Amino acid sequence: MDTRERILYRAALHEVLEEYRRARRKIVFAHGVFDMLHAGRVRYLAAARAAGDQLVVTVHSNASVRKLKGEGGRTT
Repeated sequence: MDTRERILYRAALHEVLEEYRRARRKIVFAHGVFDMLHAGRVRYLAAARAAGDQLVVTVHSNASVRKLKGEGGRTT
């Protein structure tokens, strides 16, 4: 699977979401930092995906993460 086709920026995401809405697909959002992938995050994403027809994962920008955690901050 070529994931580059699945990475969308805001304007393109709005268009895709509108298509999903017109098709009456249940859209589920997951948002986070995702700087480290571990079993807990995998379970979180799997549960989110199971809750609807389409999972949209949004991530914090590097600048946003620095504001949240400071330089070199870690997630728990």
